[in-house]
Amino acid sequence: MNAPSPLQPEFVQFGSAHLAAIVALVIVSTILSMTVRYSSSPKARQYICYGLALFLLAMELFDYIFTVTHNGVEYFLQHQLPLHVCGIAVYLTAYMLITKKQLIFEIVYFWALGGTTQAILTPAVSTGFPSYRFFQFFLAHSAVITGVCIAVFGLKMRPRLKGLWFTYALSWLLVFVVGGINTLLDTNYMYLCNPPAGISPFYFLQWPWYILFQSALALVLFFLLWLPFALRPKSATLKFRLTNTGRGSPETTRDKKDGLKLEKPFLDD
Repeated sequence: MNAPSPLQPEFVQFGSAHLAAIVALVIVSTILSMTVRYSSSPKARQYICYGLALFLLAMELFDYIFTVTHNGVEYFLQHQLPLHVCGIAVYLTAYMLITKKQLIFEIVYFWALGGTTQAILTPAVSTGFPSYRFFQFFLAHSAVITGVCIAVFGLKMRPRLKGLWFTYALSWLLVFVVGGINTLLDTNYMYLCNPPAGISPFYFLQWPWYILFQSALALVLFFLLWLPFALRPKSATLKFRLTNTGRGSPETTRDKKDGLKLEKPFLDD
């Protein structure tokens, strides 16, 4: 992580630059989600989904090149491999926006709203605006959240209970896989060896207890994120299901023709 300097001022949590980044996230997510939801042009909806997916992938590729060029391969292997949950979520979000796969959506839904939002509010970044790392951090994390918002509010995709449990099990599988990689490379991916830098109220315990606390907290957050859809009236769920199976719905016909047909969103658990 780059240290602050006169040209790269120290990051201030909830300072003007941090708040501006959060406001920009809300505005952009709202505009794109509502455009996808209410646009009469399937092509426009497709361009937004594909465009954001391309932006996510291009931004990651640029960051790899930038990091290797400015910090070297060793630094890249130590800090920039896509082994944090948010880093993996970048690729899954891009894939979800292109394919509309239900299970992939559920993974990024719980990870992004349960974890990436914490990263936005308590970022592990030392340099503030206008440093490269500041822009890279907030653009990458914000794009993941925006992609999930487009899926939920624009494409009307819905998480299932079995998707919740799958995501939680996958998260624990990653703990063991990434933990092994940390041992081999002497790294700290997923913050399994040490808590992240910065001010976070979620890392007040010592190792390894903060990992168990994070796991329990994640499960609680996952259920809270699933609960609004579980409490939906059955009539609303039935209406949504009929709309997305093409029974008399001209919008579904257009979506299918243009490659935007969803894969069984929010069926019975």
